[in-house]
Amino acid sequence: MEVVLWGLPVAVVCVLGWNLWRQTVSMDPYRAVGPGEVLRIDAIAYDWKWLFVYRDAGVASADRLVLPVGRPVELRLTSGTALQAFSVPRLGGQIYAMPGMASRFNLRADAEGQFAGLNTQYNGAQFARQHFVAEAVTPAAFDVWLATAHAAPPLDAGTQARLAEPGVLDAPVAFGSVEGDPFGETVKRLKAGKAPADDG
Repeated sequence: MEVVLWGLPVAVVCVLGWNLWRQTVSMDPYRAVGPGEVLRIDAIAYDWKWLFVYRDAGVASADRLVLPVGRPVELRLTSGTALQAFSVPRLGGQIYAMPGMASRFNLRADAEGQFAGLNTQYNGAQFARQHFVAEAVTPAAFDVWLATAHAAPPLDAGTQARLAEPGVLDAPVAFGSVEGDPFGETVKRLKAGKAPADDG
C-alpha cells in the first residue's frame, strides 16, 4: 500500500519532469534549427520600429522580415532604446532585445506565408503600433527580393539616426546597402550608457 500511495505520484512527477525538460531543450532559442546554410540577420529594436540587417547580403529592411522557406535563420537581437521583446508567434517563441546586450534567436519557416511580428514588452506611447511583417517566401522569391532591395537607397549614418528617433513607420522600408555596423555600434553605445541623441 505504501509503495502504491507514494510510488504512483513519484512516477507521475518523474514523467512530467522528463517531458518538461525534453520540450524545454528542444525549444531552446539558441539551438540551431536544422541543416543548411544559415541566414544571419541582425535585429535592432527602436521606439517603435524594427530594423533587420542581412549581414551577408549587405541589405536591410525596416518593419519587414523576409525569410526563405526551409532555411535556418540566426537572429542577433539588441535594442537601441528600452528593453523590448521580439516575437513571431507562428514561427517561434519570444526573446528579449536588451539595450547594450546581444541575444540570439534561431528559427525556420517551413511554409510560405505572412506572419505577424511584434514587440511584447511595453515601451511607451506607440507600443501597440510596433508591428512588423515576417514574410516566408520560396528561395527563388527571396533572391528576387534581395535583388530588388539592392536597388533601394543606402542605410547610411543619417538614415540610421532618423530610424533611432521615436516614431512609427507608415510602411516597411528597404535599404540597398549598409554603412558601418549598426548592430555593433548600437550595442557599444548602449553599453557606454549613451542614448541615440547623445551622438549628436
